[in-house]
Amino acid sequence: MINKIITPLCNQLLSNTQHDFRPNRSTMTNLCIFKQDILNSFNNQSQTVVIYTDIWKNLLIGSNINY
Repeated sequence: MINKIITPLCNQLLSNTQHDFRPNRSTMTNLCIFKQDILNSFNNQSQTVVIYTDIWKNLLIGSNINY
């Protein structure tokens, strides 16, 4: 029940480019779109700049949780 309330609220806050933790989106859909962006860049003789961060690890810094 809580999920039905929170999910629509989160979907309004998250960017459309957010893939993980969203229905019908995954890291695989992210990689497919990223691959297409790279191919488009090659075809257009332009560049693609990307920054990937591991936020989960940043949240665990200073905690006693070991994964």
